[in-house]
Amino acid sequence: MFVIIIVVQSVVGITSDRMDMVKDAKELGDARMIAENVAETIDTAYSCGEGHSTRITLPSAVNGKDYRVTVNSSGVFVEVEGMIGRACVIPKVISSTESSGELGYTMQPQKTYKISNEKTGDSYHIIITQLP
Repeated sequence: MFVIIIVVQSVVGITSDRMDMVKDAKELGDARMIAENVAETIDTAYSCGEGHSTRITLPSAVNGKDYRVTVNSSGVFVEVEGMIGRACVIPKVISSTESSGELGYTMQPQKTYKISNEKTGDSYHIIITQLP
């Protein structure tokens, strides 16, 4: 009986650890999907040329958890409980109308953003603006 109890405890412990790993993998996969969606929207605005703009609305949560989206010239990063999903973008300058000349932008869940391609001097860059 003692051996059966030890075996059952071991199986329950391993199963619990595996379930936690599956949950983390799902959250990271969902974060990566958000990152890919934002990156695709940015690349579309950039590829369509000067003056083109698109809109994107971010979901309210990832698996019921808060997340943060950071966009800069090297990619889109979505952080959920210490895990980071990343998607690449065509390298370009990314800024915001709200930032004071800072490069990059942090997007908030459940908000809508306008992503536009604008020409400044001889180069194009992406402007991200939060819509009301």
